[in-house]
Amino acid sequence: MAGVVTRGEMAVFSKTDGSAVICLTGNWKKGAELPGSDEALEKLESKPPLLMVTFDASGLTGWDSHLLIFIKKMKDHLKERGIECRTDALPEGVTRLLNLVVAVPERPAAKIPHPEPFITAVGGRTAALAGSASAGLDPISARTIDDLILQIRDSFGSTFVVVTHELTSIFAIGSDSYF
Repeated sequence: MAGVVTRGEMAVFSKTDGSAVICLTGNWKKGAELPGSDEALEKLESKPPLLMVTFDASGLTGWDSHLLIFIKKMKDHLKERGIECRTDALPEGVTRLLNLVVAVPERPAAKIPHPEPFITAVGGRTAALAGSASAGLDPISARTIDDLILQIRDSFGSTFVVVTHELTSIFAIGSDSYF
């Protein structure tokens, strides 16, 4: 399709006050060509000593968790170097999710090692796909759907891939959750 941006781009500009701006443009979504945090750090390290780094996201055309991962890595690297990182010029949704990431730190002990890759595990068994199976239902009906999914899973050894935003269902039926 002509005119569709299939890559995310980044440029770093130094200011005379000891700060730098990382300009993020284009599509920062899965499948797009994206610069890495290492590339950004190289560009920053080639600049005069920095006190602060800010982001300019006015040229973003789309984003998903890949942008969050990039910014989180940048924040961590900058913190290690004692450089202030300001994210207040990012889209509101990005800022909120970053605040959530900081507020709820990763617990390494919570990770469960998987003996085989997820796709391999699903490939040898029946996979049933359900997209928000209980969305919009009253709590009793939603629980009935969750119970049905569990019954089928346990009776036939099926693997279910459920795409939902219903946390109650995720906790009720999920054994492996991917966000």
